[in-house]
Amino acid sequence: MGRKHTFVNRWVRETFRCKACGWSGVGRALGVGEGVGISPLGLDDAGADRRAEAQAASAAERNARVALSIAPCPRCDVRDPVAVKAFERKAALMVLAMFAAGLAVGGLVGLVTSWRYGAIIGFLAALGGVYIENLKKKATWNRAATDAEFEER
Repeated sequence: MGRKHTFVNRWVRETFRCKACGWSGVGRALGVGEGVGISPLGLDDAGADRRAEAQAASAAERNARVALSIAPCPRCDVRDPVAVKAFERKAALMVLAMFAAGLAVGGLVGLVTSWRYGAIIGFLAALGGVYIENLKKKATWNRAATDAEFEER
C-alpha cells in the first residue's frame, strides 16, 4: 500500500573520444530507468510519485551513460576497453549477487519446509536471477552498439 512505480526515458548527450583511433564527437543515447517511491500508509502519495520519478530519471541517465561508455566508435568500431571491463565486472558481480540471493531464498524455504524443497527453489531462483541479469547485460551491450548515435565535431 502506498507504493508508486514508474519508468522514465532520458536522452543523454556527451562528448565521445575514441581511445583507439582518436575520433572525437558527440554521442547520444536513450536510457530507460525504473523508480519506486514508498508512501507509508498512503499518507504521502505525491511525495512517493516524486521520489519514484526522480529515482527513475537518475537510473535512466546512468544507463544512457553506460551505453555511451561501451558503445563502439563510429569510425573504427572499437569499444573502450576500460569501460568494457568495468561494465563486465559490474555485470559479473550482479550475477553473483542474484545467485547468492536465490540460494538465500532456498535456505529460508528449507528452514520452513524441507531442505529438499529449499534446494530446488534456491537453485531455480538462482538460475532465474542469473538469467535475468544476463538478459539485462546483453540488452545494454546490444543497445550500445545499435542505438547510440554520434555526430562529428
